[in-house]
Amino acid sequence: DRRTSGTAPTNGRTNPGPFSFGVRCAEARPWAEQRLLELIEQGPIHFLTALEKEKEERRGRSRAARQQRAALDRLLAYQRPNVHGLWYGARLAQGLPIGSGLIEGACKTIVDRRLKPNSARWLPARAEQVAALCCLLYGEQWDDFWKTQAA
Repeated sequence: DRRTSGTAPTNGRTNPGPFSFGVRCAEARPWAEQRLLELIEQGPIHFLTALEKEKEERRGRSRAARQQRAALDRLLAYQRPNVHGLWYGARLAQGLPIGSGLIEGACKTIVDRRLKPNSARWLPARAEQVAALCCLLYGEQWDDFWKTQAA
């Protein structure tokens, strides 16, 4: 398989990651898990700096090196503008979730229960308003919200 036959500099790491093996293969998982640990333990600034350094270390002119740099460029282009949401270590320390699964599950529970009974029909704007109110109630922010509205 062409995706698993590539080799690349490992930068002292045991796995060169998805840039050699292909994003969806088993060999990419350890690379991604290590990057996630670095992000949690060292924060997003260090994480982005390390990705930049890894990109610079892949300077070759080969097709594989160009593809690796392009993949890192895409990752960095996505992560840089979202750096404010990458403080996973701080969120975990506060007991807050870092994955979307909890949020998605809550949305399904909250919104589906109110907006999807048999034969219900909603205009999008009204559905958003009702969903927002349901979220206030579910998030135990109902009273605080209405206090600010009354002021």
